Amino acid sequence: RELAPGGAVQRIPVDDVDRVIFGAAGVTVIPEPDLLPGRRYAVRLPPRAVRYLDVEATYVVATRPAKEVAPQVAFVHPFGTLSKVEADAATVYMVFSEAVSLVPGKFVYIREDRAVRYRFDVGNTSLCAPEAAGPCAALDAARRRLTLHPAGPPP
Repeated sequence: RELAPGGAVQRIPVDDVDRVIFGAAGVTVIPEPDLLPGRRYAVRLPPRAVRYLDVEATYVVATRPAKEVAPQVAFVHPFGTLSKVEADAATVYMVFSEAVSLVPGKFVYIREDRAVRYRFDVGNTSLCAPEAAGPCAALDAARRRLTLHPAGPPP
């Protein structure tokens, strides 16, 4: 809920769906701006910030030095195997460990068995405009969350 880089404090509400993602086994917090490389940060969760947490919890995390590894996928939704009906209706998204840049001509595929079921042009996220038809991809303003819409642009 609070991130303190170099003395500055960020207060992130737990109901901010763009910055706090609750998964089955954990919580992912996306700070803005990105955390600096080679630094230590304290994350403080006040009592009752999340269910069953009745006392304050503080965690210290460290970021890796700059550019030792490429960005990684930190979280994916949905996770696991889905039925065809669930998969067709699902909005798929992935959160990266740091901001990413999209490259024209690159695609993300969702496969059914070995056949390509959906193809997303992630190099052109403007394809997710309301008037577009078919599968589309959108990258959030922080460039960390890529959302895939198999059924076309959201309403």
